[in-house]
Amino acid sequence: MPRGTRIAPAERRGWLEQYEHGTRIDKIAHEAGRTQRTINEHLAQARRERQQQEVTAGLLTQAYQRHFAQLLELAETLGQAAPRVNPRGILGTADLDTKMLYQGLQAHVPRSRLWRAIKTWEESSRELDRESQKRRSTIEVLVVEKTAVWPGILTEGFVGSLWNAVLMAAEGRSPDEMGYRVDSSGGFSQLHCGNFLLSDRVPTQEGLEEIQRQHQMLSQALMASEMLAPLDRLVSRWQGARDTIQEEVMVLRLRQILPGQCRLCPGGEAPSGIHSTRTRRSDE
Repeated sequence: MPRGTRIAPAERRGWLEQYEHGTRIDKIAHEAGRTQRTINEHLAQARRERQQQEVTAGLLTQAYQRHFAQLLELAETLGQAAPRVNPRGILGTADLDTKMLYQGLQAHVPRSRLWRAIKTWEESSRELDRESQKRRSTIEVLVVEKTAVWPGILTEGFVGSLWNAVLMAAEGRSPDEMGYRVDSSGGFSQLHCGNFLLSDRVPTQEGLEEIQRQHQMLSQALMASEMLAPLDRLVSRWQGARDTIQEEVMVLRLRQILPGQCRLCPGGEAPSGIHSTRTRRSDE
């Protein structure tokens, strides 16, 4: 090669490889038609370039690990949100960062069953919320009519527990799972049904028993009413979407490395081989 011509990075990398494999500098210089000083200078430059590439590759790998961790953490959040009805959507009032990560996760697994399940889940959540408001109002009217003469009754606890019993029945569960509990630790007797406080400051055991009996009668009347007919289908649809969301989140978590890429990926695209670890995809 004539002296004075530009030395390409690939050429100096070749010199460095020769040198590291035992070739003397004078031989490299002779074969390349360069001075030993030039060879030394470019060997040093090749080392710096290699070091920079290694550092960049390491930083990029770390950035991808953090990126995947953020996406998988978001997926876990979706799975944790799925068991609770939320008319505002599965992300609720999420901040902009979370919404962008959600879009990023969609870009990585666009054909996952997760997205259709979330759409169904959100539609069902809104419908369930509307039904909840309407039916709770109906239950409240019933409770007020039936319990006007009972001392110590807490309408909010009655309505909440009865609506919860309706939902449990619609889910195929027994409302008896909530159970009744008496708490007399404060000097007055309180009657609970599950996590709901039905009565407060009831002075006699007979009074508690009567309140529990009336609550059971109201619950049985609601179970026998038309209230469950359309509700069980709506709940079943919501439950199916919930189960699919949780299953797909588990798949993503166990897979660990996500396929594809998104606009949040470090460097704009995945480094070579970063997505090569692929398992059978549930979204294909």
